[in-house]
Amino acid sequence: MKRILFSTFFVAAVVAAWCTSAFAAAETITRTGGGGNPYSSEATGQAAGYFMADVGASYTLKLTNGFPNIFTNNSAGPYISAAVDTDTASFANLLFDTGDNANVYGTIGASNQFLDITLTGSASVNFDGTVNTTTMHVGTGTADFSSGTTNVVSGGSTFTGAAGTGTIDLEANTAFTGAITTTTSGAGTLVLNNNTTVTGAVGGTEIGAITLPGTLVDTTSPTIIGAVNAFTYNLGVNRLNVHGALTTGAGGNINTSLASTAIYGNIAATGASTLGTAFVVNVTPLQLVDIPAGTTFSLVTAPSGNAPAGTVTSSGGFTFTVATLAGQLTITSTADIPAVIPPVAAAVAPAVLTITNPSPGFATVQNSILALSTQAAASALEQLSPLTPALVAPKVTFEGARESQNLWLSRLDMCDQFSSFYKDDPSCQENNPQSGWWTKGFGYFGHRNDRGAFPGYDSVIAGGMIAYDVPLNADTRAGLGLGYTRSIINGKEFRDQTTFDSYRPTVYIGHEQGPWYVDGSASFGWNQYVGTRDISFPGVARRANAKYAGQDYTAYINTGYHIAAPAKFIVTPLVSLQYSRVNMNGYTETGAGDIDLHVKPQGYHFLESGLGAKVERPFSFHKWTIIPDLHVKWFHDFINPTMKQTAVFTTQGASAFTTPGLRTSRETYDVGTGLTLLSCKCTKKYDWSIAADYDYFWRSDGYSANQATLRFTLNF
Repeated sequence: MKRILFSTFFVAAVVAAWCTSAFAAAETITRTGGGGNPYSSEATGQAAGYFMADVGASYTLKLTNGFPNIFTNNSAGPYISAAVDTDTASFANLLFDTGDNANVYGTIGASNQFLDITLTGSASVNFDGTVNTTTMHVGTGTADFSSGTTNVVSGGSTFTGAAGTGTIDLEANTAFTGAITTTTSGAGTLVLNNNTTVTGAVGGTEIGAITLPGTLVDTTSPTIIGAVNAFTYNLGVNRLNVHGALTTGAGGNINTSLASTAIYGNIAATGASTLGTAFVVNVTPLQLVDIPAGTTFSLVTAPSGNAPAGTVTSSGGFTFTVATLAGQLTITSTADIPAVIPPVAAAVAPAVLTITNPSPGFATVQNSILALSTQAAASALEQLSPLTPALVAPKVTFEGARESQNLWLSRLDMCDQFSSFYKDDPSCQENNPQSGWWTKGFGYFGHRNDRGAFPGYDSVIAGGMIAYDVPLNADTRAGLGLGYTRSIINGKEFRDQTTFDSYRPTVYIGHEQGPWYVDGSASFGWNQYVGTRDISFPGVARRANAKYAGQDYTAYINTGYHIAAPAKFIVTPLVSLQYSRVNMNGYTETGAGDIDLHVKPQGYHFLESGLGAKVERPFSFHKWTIIPDLHVKWFHDFINPTMKQTAVFTTQGASAFTTPGLRTSRETYDVGTGLTLLSCKCTKKYDWSIAADYDYFWRSDGYSANQATLRFTLNF
């Protein structure tokens, strides 16, 4: 007998030592205090959790205040190891009797299903692993299922608190098998995030609310497979799929938000719809897009049902009518609901938010935007459209063509401006014109402040020209030049840039008749554009790249009259006219996936006049002639196009949108000074010259620019 008793004691001791934790029959083991898992380090979570050895009766592990977490060696996820397990199905119980928020890192019931899990009072538990139990009871706290796996509560989950208390929260991609009921009408809130599924009836006795907080678009809408009965449905912009009958209590609420004419909160049921009397629809227009008067929104769609009277209210003071008919609930806007976001964002919003059943990548973009505040959503939408650098590229192309004209124009000006005043001096070699090579370079630095809905930008145009010209006679000179410019446009609000190289052959001719002169040119520009557009807002980080070509055609004419003033000053009134046609090829972006844009071709006409004057005086210094000058000019755009772009996302089902036009001021003002150095006086042929100019430009639309020009001329 002693041997038998000793053997039994020894075996029991070995089993107890081997198990992480073993509980005797009909026993409740209470863990209190802040020690965490007594069989592991709470900080590192190396042990496997609790094991409940069943000997044929019901056992309970009770966790009280100060015992917030159960760690396993999978505490960093995914949570595969057992946090609490049992060797026999439907006997073990888990009781959370704590006001703290408890975290369970691992599976509950990995080997066998638990009998019951109870959250008493205000206890709240975050289940970071799969839960497998027969029943669950939730008091006034929250049971948060965040594993993204299938959780089984085969006998159902029950809210046991008072009306308006208790929550079951299913995080994204989580499935829940089992009915969800309440012991008190109006108790309990079921929260369904992205792509969640409940297999089982919800309600029975009416639960308090079903809330869809996610930003879901059709394909990721939550689904309840079973009948549903709730007092309030908080839909946001999401769709709730109900595979069964739908019921709302008397005076119940359906709360919906309108993101667009296609994306708004609604319910689709496969069974009959029974709406409670005097139900209320509460509408929140997000106002990311314009909603025209007369737009109808189907909030409940069911094959059959009743048709009680209801009312509709709206934030923002907008009005709707409400109608019910055989399971259908609709509301209709009675007046236009304008978007409250800037014009560029408002233009792109419908193209983004009206795509139904989008690709996963595009759905991510939609969901991210719908989760943002109105201001942040506007910023995100603007990044999805062609941005300011791409929008103003035609204008900067025109400005580059204008600066290229100034290169050959200053060459002819230097050739004729003094010869007319020394024609009576037989020693002046300028009266014996020579052929010559010349080269000139310039840098143009533009800056535009934010203006209305359009972010500002900085621009740099740098380039030069090399040319050769010959005198056709004593009064006429013609030449051929080849110009090159490099232009860079940087957006000031977003990380976007457009750069382009321009190659510009130019033919020019100048004629002087005494103090009067007239010059003209024709040029062709071949432009190679490269654009980058960074798209960065919460949940989205992509870059779109673009490469495309364009052409510009420019004709230019300039005339002036040299007037001899006292003290050897020369005053020259100036008049000019420039016409340019700028074409930009269409292109398709790469690098940003399904939010890449296909941008359609563009073409713009520019016609600009110039009216101004220049004052200069030559000085002799040793063998050199030095000519300082001061000049002013007013440019007026007779044709000042509104620049806009039409684009479409490359994702399937996208529709084209046009950004609102950017139109610059018609008036540009220029004031500048220059200094020219000739290698010798007019009394003999000069071999070379160097000239430098500085100009400051400004417009009334917040634009300003600084230009520096350096030119070198060699005659032979």
